[in-house]
Amino acid sequence: MAVDGVFVLDEKQGKSYNRIDTAASWRSVNPVLGAGEFGIEKLSGGKCNLKVGDGVTTWNSLPYLVKNG
Repeated sequence: MAVDGVFVLDEKQGKSYNRIDTAASWRSVNPVLGAGEFGIEKLSGGKCNLKVGDGVTTWNSLPYLVKNG
């Protein structure tokens, strides 16, 4: 999925769909994640890095919550 525009929150069902993409794509697009929205950075070997948005900070400025590589 492309970084720009896949987050959907379904409050009635309590489901969210999170953004998943490569590190290069995240850096290039540099989106602002919604408050509590997860951004998953795909790595080789099935690993990933994770950031959580605050609704105002761009991707490149957010700290990693989980960093595997």
